Amino acid sequence: MQTIVKPALALGAAALLSGCGSSGGTIAQPFTSFSNVPADGTVVITGEAIAANYTQNLVSGEVTITSPSGPNPASLRSRFASSVPQDVVIEAPSANASIDLASGAVVPISGRRIVAVSADGRTVYISEDVAPAYEYQTYGTWLTEAGTGSGAVGAGSFGAQTPASSLPGSASYSGSGLGFARDAAGQGFYTDFDVAATTDFSTITVTSSNTVAENVTTAATSAVPTLDFSGSGSVTGNRFSATITSVETTGTASGTFYGPNAEEFGGTFDTSGPGGVVHFGAFGGQ
Repeated sequence: MQTIVKPALALGAAALLSGCGSSGGTIAQPFTSFSNVPADGTVVITGEAIAANYTQNLVSGEVTITSPSGPNPASLRSRFASSVPQDVVIEAPSANASIDLASGAVVPISGRRIVAVSADGRTVYISEDVAPAYEYQTYGTWLTEAGTGSGAVGAGSFGAQTPASSLPGSASYSGSGLGFARDAAGQGFYTDFDVAATTDFSTITVTSSNTVAENVTTAATSAVPTLDFSGSGSVTGNRFSATITSVETTGTASGTFYGPNAEEFGGTFDTSGPGGVVHFGAFGGQ
């Protein structure tokens, strides 16, 4: 997949994650909330990720994506200096990624998305530029070996999980998500969309809407309502899993609740359909 990077603008790297830091030391510490991220130090946010390998014909732009695997346990680590992230390091099965923000670029892309690119241009991490910022989670998508013809793509949800004993009686969430897609013609796309969910913490419904796709080769964007998904499922402990369908795909959305009392929710999804159509990614809401 080619890296889609527009001219760099003055944008704070802190927008890649969902908060600023408080004072703290330099030893890596578990994540509890963005209010407690050290101004100078390292934080590790645990979560889950879906990953796949891809190949791309650099002339025609045609993309092949292997069947995504996961979600599997993953983590996002970031070192802060004066409350600004200095790097993004993702550890995920078959899709590790690392970007030194001090030597790379952080630029806006397609309105509400932002992207961090490694200095060599081969590793890209995409996050949602949302307001208000999440307090207890972050999510994003990434790819490696951009522009070389083959590499890995991943999507992950990371945060401070709600203890099962602290779930409330019911909740509704709204937010957004990011993904990768391949259409039946073999073209690859970055996607973003709105997401909503309602739950009584026994069952859950999850719906996406307003999906927009950006061609990874041409940067052309278009609305793709045929990738909007919806479905329902169950909640077990502090985790949920739902069977989801769209006009073009079927699959699963799964994840967890974040914050002391499930103030937020987030997760990953993986769908596929006839003709080699694939759509997977990550989402969050509050």
